Amino acid sequence: MSDSGPTGLLTRLEEDGQVMIVPMGEVYPVDFQTTPAIGTSGLGSCSVAAIVSAYGAILAHIPPRPLSPAPEADPYAGDNNVRAMMQRVRELYEENEHYFPFANTVVVCAVYNGEVALPDQMGIMQEAFRDMGLESATHTYNVPGDRTLPGQGTVIVVSSFLHEETAGIYVEDNLVTPMPSVAPDMFGEEDTLVMDQAEASATSDYEPGQSAQEFSSAVDVQMTQDEDIEAPASRKPKRTWVEVHVTIVPHMTRRDEYVFTNAKRHSVSTDRSNWEKGTHDGQPVWLYKGKKTVYYTYQKIKQ
Repeated sequence: MSDSGPTGLLTRLEEDGQVMIVPMGEVYPVDFQTTPAIGTSGLGSCSVAAIVSAYGAILAHIPPRPLSPAPEADPYAGDNNVRAMMQRVRELYEENEHYFPFANTVVVCAVYNGEVALPDQMGIMQEAFRDMGLESATHTYNVPGDRTLPGQGTVIVVSSFLHEETAGIYVEDNLVTPMPSVAPDMFGEEDTLVMDQAEASATSDYEPGQSAQEFSSAVDVQMTQDEDIEAPASRKPKRTWVEVHVTIVPHMTRRDEYVFTNAKRHSVSTDRSNWEKGTHDGQPVWLYKGKKTVYYTYQKIKQ
C-alpha cells in the first residue's frame, strides 16, 4: 500500500511529526493540543469513520473484512467487523463525550464504477452514528485510484492548532469539511481563545502567571477586586481577592486543564486538584490561592 506521495499533505505532516497515523483496522483518539492532526492512508476499498471537534477527534480505519480471518467462512464477517469497530468508536466517544461539546461526524467510503462499493457497510456506519445522537456527512473516493498523485487513499483531520494548514477534514487532500479556528468555551458562553500553557505549580507560594505568555485581549474576563478580609494588624501579607471565569480545556491523554486569566492579564493553566472550597461574602466559591492573590469563582470546579 502506498502513502500519500512525496508532496501529499499526510506525508508532509508525518515528516514534521505533526500527525497521528491510524493503521488499518484500528480506532485512535487524538488530543489536538498534543498532536494537531490525525489521519490514515492506504485506502483501497476501506472506509473511514470519524468524530471531530476543535479539541480532538476519534478516527477509525475500517477494512472491508476483519484483518484476522474467522475460523470458518462467514458471509457476514465484513458487516460484523464494521459493527465491532463502530462499537469501539462509540466507547471512546462516551468516555470522552465532554471533549465534544460540538462535533462534525463523517463517513468516507469507496466508489467503484460510479457506485458505492460497500453500501451495506456505509449504512451500518451511518446508523451507528445516529444511535449516538450524531448525524454524519458522507464523502467518497474512487477506486482504483492513481497512486502516483499526492494524497491518494488518505483521509486527514487538521485542527486549528496547526497554523500552517487550513483546519478541516481532507479526503485525498481535498478539503471537504472546514473546521472552526477557535474552540468554543466549554461552559457554552462566548468563544474563547485558549492558549497552551505549562501546568501551574500546585504550591501556595506560586504566584500564577509569573512566566506565562500574555493572554489575548479578545478574551472577555470580568474581574472584580475586593479588600482583604484580614485585620490590618496581621503580620501575614495581605491578599487581593479576584473573581475569575474558568474555562475547562479537556484532554483525552492527560488530565483536563482549568484555565483562567489572572490580575496581570496572563493565562494560567491549573489542575482541578489546585482548587479548594471556600466562601466569599457568605457565598460558596472555589478558591485558587497564590502568594499575593486569591482567585475565586462561583462556577462548579469539581463534580
